[in-house]
Amino acid sequence: MDVPDGEQWELYDVRKDPVEMNNVYSNPECRSKIETLKTELIRLKGLY
Repeated sequence: MDVPDGEQWELYDVRKDPVEMNNVYSNPECRSKIETLKTELIRLKGLY
C-alpha cells in the first residue's frame, strides 16, 4: 500500500519521542509493527 501524491509514511515512537522528531518508519526493527498497522488500516478502510 503506497501513499499517494509522493508523500511518505511516517511512524513515531511517541513514548520515546513525544514531539515526533525521529521518524522510525525505515527502522528494520519496526517492520512487524508497520505490517500490523497497514493491515489494520486496510481493514478499517473496508468498513466505510
